Amino acid sequence: MNNYIKIIIRFLLRKIGLLNWLRKIRYKRQHGNYIKQFKGQTKYSLEYRNIALTFSLADPFSAIFFSSQFKKGIYEEKGLEVMLNSLTENGVVIDVGANIGYFTCFAGKYCSSGHVYAFEMGKSNFDILNENVLLNRLNNVTTECYAVADLSSEVLIQDSAVGNAVLKIIEGKSQDDLVSVRCITLDEYCTTRNIFPDFIKIDVEGAEMKVLKGMTEILSSKVKLLIEIHETDLKYFQSSKEEVLNYLKSIGFKLEIIGNDVQKNLLVLASK
Repeated sequence: MNNYIKIIIRFLLRKIGLLNWLRKIRYKRQHGNYIKQFKGQTKYSLEYRNIALTFSLADPFSAIFFSSQFKKGIYEEKGLEVMLNSLTENGVVIDVGANIGYFTCFAGKYCSSGHVYAFEMGKSNFDILNENVLLNRLNNVTTECYAVADLSSEVLIQDSAVGNAVLKIIEGKSQDDLVSVRCITLDEYCTTRNIFPDFIKIDVEGAEMKVLKGMTEILSSKVKLLIEIHETDLKYFQSSKEEVLNYLKSIGFKLEIIGNDVQKNLLVLASK
């Protein structure tokens, strides 16, 4: 089957709403060994530091996430511990790259008198994020299906039925497989809504500098940042780990290297 025919088929399947459904079916078959571990469970419950949470397992990505990532205990425990130690009950938290809401839900429960703003640009993950916020009755969490970067506009991202959505266009993927999402800067979002964050978690698959460049006003405050630095993905954006770290130090942040997460990315706490 040549590429032209594949493009037409994808277009027609997307038009009638079947493309992502079929991709989820394929994804489920490819990772069936993980999904079978839950034997029909629809929810996953966990407790950490007296914070009890429930997450949906209704989609294949969530089932794979919890079955694979929790084999060795709590997922990204170092980063989670640093975040919880940095929060207060009335804190204002921003989660950039919220994915399915793992950090968002912990922050929402901990900051019971505060508020959490969670940004996830992937539509599939955004739907799961909302489901998890609802399951945990987190009325203090606002979710936004936006990309976050250094400008406010419409941007094209790779369509993703399951898994992580990223700003970069993946090489080798068809250009007809792109979808438009709204992109905002954190400075604009917070200024127009009178939001003054205390803590921001950033996990954006290599677009770290873009996010930082779009929040210069926020960075002039005493906000704390937990950043996951994707050293390999930074190259796509003509950036580097050194650029991110040096930029933060140049504007007065002290950096604490937390260590590497399960994907071997560098976790850094930045504070003044």
